[in-house]
Amino acid sequence: MAVAGGEPTPPAIGLGWEYDLSGAREEFLLPDPLPDAAVTAEHPFYVRLRVPWSLVEPETGRYDWYEVDRIVDAYRASNHVVLLCLYGGNRAVNEAGDVPTSKRPAVVKSWLDMLRAAAAHFQGRVLSFEIGRAPNLDPEWAGTGVTEYAYFLKHSSVTIRSADPKALVVQGMLAIPEADPEEALGWQAALYRQDIATYVDALPIRLAPALPRRMMIARAYGLLLDHDPSAQVWSVEEASEAGSGRERAADLMRQFVIGQGEGGDPRDVRPRSRRRRPAGIPRDAARSAPALPARLCAAAGGRQSGAEPGGTG
Repeated sequence: MAVAGGEPTPPAIGLGWEYDLSGAREEFLLPDPLPDAAVTAEHPFYVRLRVPWSLVEPETGRYDWYEVDRIVDAYRASNHVVLLCLYGGNRAVNEAGDVPTSKRPAVVKSWLDMLRAAAAHFQGRVLSFEIGRAPNLDPEWAGTGVTEYAYFLKHSSVTIRSADPKALVVQGMLAIPEADPEEALGWQAALYRQDIATYVDALPIRLAPALPRRMMIARAYGLLLDHDPSAQVWSVEEASEAGSGRERAADLMRQFVIGQGEGGDPRDVRPRSRRRRPAGIPRDAARSAPALPARLCAAAGGRQSGAEPGGTG
């Protein structure tokens, strides 16, 4: 990522931080980037910001980017690539705080207006826009509601690309719970049957800690190859149950290495902005040799007060 006046490029190895701006943590406890000579524009870290819609639009039609700008600018100045996840309902737009669906056209319009403003505001500063968070667990989008999320996702993608044609559009993170991982994967397959592949550039997944990581990453990637072989799988909101900061760092690095053990080419871990076969995978071998999944782990705490060792889920 070029820091001054340049444009971010797709990630190589996505190791970095995650911020949750939902209010679970006070802003002054969130860690600032730590200067590190090893983090450069050629070898950056990544920061994924989970931003509730209600935070950036406190009143209908009035956008407040201050909190997000504060983090984006600080991390870009320290050679981090920014991934933005916008999610949730907004009681300023809809009293019930409902998520956008085709049955709520006014809410959909407000959401798209906000997305258009966000894409214009962060153009050249944010690599990707993630649409919603864990949509497969939301009552409006779970099960047969997958068609509603597909409607929402497609309109969101078109809106972002109309404002920033170079931005990557990322599906809302697929949450894969320990109780029923097959249901989550089935939901994702149903979403692909809604012809969403050309609208997105990556599939983020969050694995329950108890699930067999190597197998589940391979399952998710196999599903992606069946429907959208030009995209990438990202593993996000990694949590560590280890004790000390040093132990959490070691555990997250172990998880990262597992992600690299899927027969991938370390030169090919980037989400593609348009429909292309992943580089380094021959056309006739795309289904037999999974590429290295791009991976976004939350960096472990311990070096700075308030550092978040993993996603809050």
